[in-house]
Amino acid sequence: MNIASPAQPPTLSPAPAAGPRTLIPRRVLFGAPDRLNPALSPDGRLLGFAAPIEGVMNVWIQPVDGSAPARPVTHDRGRGITEFTLCAGGRLLIRQDTDGDENWRLSLLDLPDQFDEQPDEQPRPRLVTPEHGDHGPVQAKVVAYHPQWHPDQMLIAANVGNPGLRDLYRLDLNSGELRLVESNPGHDGDPPFTEWLADTDLHVRGGMAPNPDGSCTVHVCDEPGGPWRPLLHLPVDDVSLDTRIDFTRDGTRLIMGTSVQARALRLAYVDVCDGAITTIDADPDHDVVQAWLDPDRVEPVVAVYAPDRNRYQLLDPDFAADLDDLTALDEGDVSVIGWARGGRLLLAETTAPHAPVRYYLYDRDSRQAQFLFHQRDDLTQYALAPMEPFALVARDGLDLRGYLTRPPGAPDGPLPTVLVVHGGPWARDRWEFHPEAQWLANRGYAVIQVNYRGSSGYGTAHMAAGDRQWGRAMQNDLLDTLTHFIDEGVADAGRVAIYGGSYGGYTALCGAVFNGNVFTAAVAACAPTDLTTLITSLPPYAQPMREQLCARVGHPERDADWLREVSPAEHADKIRVPLLIAHGVNDVRVPAAQQVDTLIAALETHQIPYRHLKFDGEGHGLVRPQNRETFYAAVEEFLARHLGGACGPS
Repeated sequence: MNIASPAQPPTLSPAPAAGPRTLIPRRVLFGAPDRLNPALSPDGRLLGFAAPIEGVMNVWIQPVDGSAPARPVTHDRGRGITEFTLCAGGRLLIRQDTDGDENWRLSLLDLPDQFDEQPDEQPRPRLVTPEHGDHGPVQAKVVAYHPQWHPDQMLIAANVGNPGLRDLYRLDLNSGELRLVESNPGHDGDPPFTEWLADTDLHVRGGMAPNPDGSCTVHVCDEPGGPWRPLLHLPVDDVSLDTRIDFTRDGTRLIMGTSVQARALRLAYVDVCDGAITTIDADPDHDVVQAWLDPDRVEPVVAVYAPDRNRYQLLDPDFAADLDDLTALDEGDVSVIGWARGGRLLLAETTAPHAPVRYYLYDRDSRQAQFLFHQRDDLTQYALAPMEPFALVARDGLDLRGYLTRPPGAPDGPLPTVLVVHGGPWARDRWEFHPEAQWLANRGYAVIQVNYRGSSGYGTAHMAAGDRQWGRAMQNDLLDTLTHFIDEGVADAGRVAIYGGSYGGYTALCGAVFNGNVFTAAVAACAPTDLTTLITSLPPYAQPMREQLCARVGHPERDADWLREVSPAEHADKIRVPLLIAHGVNDVRVPAAQQVDTLIAALETHQIPYRHLKFDGEGHGLVRPQNRETFYAAVEEFLARHLGGACGPS
C-alpha cells in the first residue's frame, strides 16, 4: 500500500464506461474503506491512516516522502481502530471502546524508527487510561495537545472517580504516566464541567457547565488554582456537542463559534477578562461550520459556511494564495483536516456526491499539492449520481433546504422514493459523498434528504424551531418535503419509504405509526421508541447534559403526556406498513432492553408483522463489516419487495 502521486488531480466525472444501470456491489459502498482518517505527525515526516486488515480497520504508517511502503502498526481483530493521533517523538495515541459501549480508552504505541523492513515482533499498544474506576468503566477523551510547544504532554479528561464527572489529567507521553491536575467542580456540589478549557501551554483555564434550563455557562479562572468565575452565558441554541473553543496563543482571548447577540453562529473572539465579544466573521443567516486555525499562530485564516455547498471566507490575506490553491484541487468541497511543520504542510480532504472522498498533501512554501489516495478506490469505476440542492417552504412558513439524488439515466416521471432522515437531530446533511444516497439511487430510487427544523447550519431560529417538536413540526417538515416532490412529479406517492438511524430511525417509526397513509414501508436503525426512557436512561457520562435534552425534547415528569403522545412504542397498534428494525446489542444511547424490546413486545401483542435485526458486538451504529453487509442486504431486499427497486450484488 503506497502513497499515490499522479501528475494531475483525479477526475470527478462519473466513469461513462460503467453505464447508469451498472449495479454497484454493496461491499464497494459499505465495506471497509481502503483508507480513512489520514493524519500527519507534527514534524510532517509520517503519514498515518486507518486501512483494513482482513476487513478490520487498523492504523497504517508510511513516510511522507514515500521512501518506504505503508505498513500496519496495529493488529486489532474486533471492531477495528479508526481514531488515533500521531504524536511527537514517534508515538501513536489510540482511542478505542469495547464492542460499541462508548467507554473510550486511550493507548500509546511506540512507532519504529525505520519503515523499510518489518520487525520480528510487533509492538503492542499499552493502555494509559484505566479501564475501570471507582464506579465502573472509564470513558476518556483528549482535551488538549499542542506539540509545537509541549510535544511530550497531553491533557486528558476521564470519569475515574465518578461516572458522571470527568476530572482532568496530564498524560506524559514518554512514560505513559497519568496524573490528576484538576478535579471537576461537580465533586464539591458546584455546577459540573462537561468540557474543560486549556490554553496552548496546557494550563487549565476553565470549563463549560450546564444550567438547569439547558443553557451553558463558560467559566474561567484568572490564575492556576484560582476560583472559577462565570464569563459567558450560552443559550440552549448556542450549545452543541461539538462546540469548539480555542485559546489564542497569548491566552487573552477565546476563539469560538457563538450566536450570542446574533442570529447564527458567528466566529468570534471572547475576551477572557470581561467576556466582551468581537466578531471575526459572520453570515446573518448561516452558521459558521468550520474555522481553519493556523496552528503556529493559533489564529483563524478561513471561515467556512455551508448554505448548500461550502462557502469560504478569507480572514488572513497571507493565506489567500493557499485558499485559491486548495479550492482548485478538484471540483469538490475542501476541508483542511491536518497541519504539520508549524502550519506549512497541510492535509486536505475534498468531497463531492459523485466521487469517493479524496485526500491531498499541500505544501504552503512551494504551493505544490500532491494527491494521496481515495477513500474507496473501487468507486472510481462506477457512475455515481449528482446531488441537487433544493429549497422549499414548510406549511408554517419556515424555509427548508436539502438535497435530491436521482438515479443516473432515470426515465421521466415519478420514481419510487426513499426519504432518508439524518440523525442527531442537531446535525445536518451536506453536499458530499453519501454512501446510502448513492446506493439507493443506484438501485433505482429517488433519494430525498431535508434539513428539517432543529438541524444545524441555518441559524438559531431554525435550530430553536425544533425544540419540543419531535414527532410534531419536525415530522411535518418531512411530510411537506415529500409532498413537494410528489407535486413536482419526482416521487411516486404510492411507493415511498422512510429510512433513518438514531433520530432518523425515530422518524421512520413515527412514519409507520402516525403517517401510515403516506409511507409504503419504514426502516429504523438504532431508533429510540420511548422518549421518556431516552431521557431517563442516559449513560452516566451524558447525565450532565440531561437538562439540555429536556429543553429540546421535553421533561420526563412535567411533559410526560406530551412525550407519550409521540413515542412510537405507545402507539404500535397503529402500525399498518411493513417495518424493518435494527439495533446493536450494546447500544448505550438506545438500550435494547428499555427501547427496542418495548416496541417488539407491543408489535407482538397486536400481531403486527415486522422484521427485527439485532447485532452482537455493536453499539449505536454498525461497524463490523459482516454486520453492515447483513443489514444493507436485508434493507435492499425489503425495499425491493415493497417499492420495486433493484437488488444488487454483495
